[in-house]
Parts: sequence; C-alpha cells; structure tokens
Amino acid sequence: MAKVTMTEVVGGVEVTSTAVQVEVTQGTIGPQGPKGDTGDTGATGATGATGATGADGQDGADGQGVPVGGTTGQVLAKASATDYDTEWVDQTGGTGSVSSDDITDATTVGKAVLTATDAAAARTAIGAGTSSLALGTTSTTALAGDTAIPDSPDDIGAATSAQGALADSAVQPADLGTAASADTTDFATAAQGALADSATQPGDLGTAAAADTTDFATAAQGALADSATQPGDLAAVATSGAVADVTGAAPLASPALTGNPTAPTPTAGDNDTSIATTAFVTNAVAKQTEVLMIAVSDESTAITTGTAKVTFRMPFAMTLTAVRASLTASSSSGNPAIDINEAGSSIFSTTLTIDSGEKTSTTAATAAVISDASLADDAEMTIDIDTAGTGAKGLKIALIGTRA
Repeated sequence: MAKVTMTEVVGGVEVTSTAVQVEVTQGTIGPQGPKGDTGDTGATGATGATGATGADGQDGADGQGVPVGGTTGQVLAKASATDYDTEWVDQTGGTGSVSSDDITDATTVGKAVLTATDAAAARTAIGAGTSSLALGTTSTTALAGDTAIPDSPDDIGAATSAQGALADSAVQPADLGTAASADTTDFATAAQGALADSATQPGDLGTAAAADTTDFATAAQGALADSATQPGDLAAVATSGAVADVTGAAPLASPALTGNPTAPTPTAGDNDTSIATTAFVTNAVAKQTEVLMIAVSDESTAITTGTAKVTFRMPFAMTLTAVRASLTASSSSGNPAIDINEAGSSIFSTTLTIDSGEKTSTTAATAAVISDASLADDAEMTIDIDTAGTGAKGLKIALIGTRA
C-alpha cells in the first residue's frame, strides 16, 4: 500500500488531497459453492415440424342401431325396457272407435245420415220423407227407368198440334189495346159522350162561376162598400191636428213620462242618438275593460324566486283577456318568469316571462298562454316568481279583462 499527497490551486485556493494506492494480489481459487435455486421457466420455443402420420388403429365395436333382419310390413318395437333393445314385429291394427261427433267438420245432417239405423231413418235425416219410393203408375209412385214414353199427348197432358196452331192464330190480349183490357163499366156510353160534348164547359162560365156564390157580396153589400170611408181616406185624419189635442198625451219636446216607459234596446256598441235603455247600459258597463294592478316587489330590491310572493282575493268575477308583467329595472341576465294561481292552480299553460334586458312581457319572445280565463269572485290568488334573473326590480302584474 502506498500513500500519495497532491496539492493544486482551484479558483485561487490551494487544495491538498491525499490518495492511498493499494496493490491487490489474486489468491488461490476456492472450492465450488452449492447449487443455486432453479430459475424461472423461459419462454416457449417455436413449434417443431409435424411428424409423419401414424398407422390406422383397429375398428371399434359396432354402436347401437337398428337390428338386422325383418320382413316387409314389419315395424320396429321395444323388446324390453333396456335402452336400444328393439326387434322387428308384425304390425297389427289399433283398437278403439270413432263416433260421428269426432268428425268436427261434419254438418248436423251429415252426422244424422252416418248414425241412421236404416234407409227410412236416412231419408228422414235428409228430409225425403219416411216412405220408400215404389214403382208404379199412381201419383205417389215412380215409373221404372226402362218405361217407354207414351205416344199420345193425352197421356202426358200436352196440347195437340191442332190446339197449338189454334192458339197461335187466336187474338192475343195485347192486340185488344188498353180499353179492351178494362171493364166496360169504366167507360161512358156513346150517348153519355155526346151529351158531354154538347154541355157548357167550366171554362165557359168565367171566374165567378167556378167559385161558390157565397164567396161574393150581394149587390146591396157592394153598394154599401162603395159609399164607406176607405182606408186611404184615414191618412189625413191621422196626421193632422196637435198632440195637445189628445187628452193625456205627452208633448213631443221634452216629454215628462210617468210609469215605466220602454224603448227598443240598441245594438251593443251602438254610438248614435238612440235612446239607451237600462239593458243597453247594463251590458255596456259589464263589457267595460277592467284592469287590476298588483305590485309584487318594491322598487329598489332585486326580486328573488319563491311561491306566494303576493296573496290577494278577487274583488269581483272577471274574464281575463290579457295578463302583463313589468319591471322598473330589467334583468341583466336570465329571463324572469312569473306564475299566477287561482285557488292553488296555475292560470297559464305557458308561463308569463320578461326577456333579459326588457322591462315588459309584451316584448317577450315566448308569449304567455292563459288556460284559465274565468276568475271567480273572491277567489284566492297567489303570484309566484319561478325565475328571478339578475338585478330585476319593481315587478308589477296587470290583470286585464271584463267583469263576468
């Protein structure tokens, strides 16, 4: 081992360092140490090439299947409860019976024919009677199929050729005309026809003769009517003279009427010199527009959301035509939304709103829709502020309509 000292100047400072040099000499190799633990399995190597195909193995035992043998017409049946234990057997017919009721698409008549005990019952089922059809020559029997057709027309009730020719040459009913086909008593005789031709006709008598004479005045009545005062002569009498000449009559100018005088009621909205009756005035007053103004907040405090900000009762029944909201200071952001309730239920289907930066609901992009326009007298009304916006102040509500 050797010691070495070195001195050097670093940054104007003298630095002294000492190093020790050690000489190392390799010694004798010691014995081999014990075997260490087995390390982790390495990654699987690549698959080697496929080897040659081996020789075929021996055939296996036959599986369960259909037994050999059997003859034409035989069927396969179980020989025991053991699986796959089957055998060929001769097919035999089944047992049981089928009734007419089992034929679901048969009619009632069809079923009755199927269950008929004899021919008579079958005929009864189809409505052919109960007696058998017998061959013979009576009205209740039939001719045999090989019976010849009689030569004489009399035998079958037919007309002879001579009778047919006579019918063809006879005068037919259509050849007689309308008169011949009616009863002769429906027509006048020749003498009656001549008498009618020579008689005075109704048209020859004139208008008077065609009416009952009792419908006309007598000559004396006509003369009296000619000398009587005619309706046209009364016009002058009715329009002459002074009102004052009539006892108890009111003057035309500023009459002082008594009792309960009446006059025609003018049409609603009439605006002329007609007399306004009490009915006209009552209707006009009822249709006069009413406005209820409600202050919902003060003028200096920003509004806040909440229910029943104001509660009041209707002073009279009212039919709404419009509802308006206004502010003294508009919202800088957000649209204030106001709901009005009658007895706890909203009168709107679309809420009343005031757009941001606006002071009136009349300019809102979405107009309010009134769903309850009939406000009852003394109904409890509440006003809710659903959305306050930012900085909105001085909220007021106007209910506009007519008295109901």
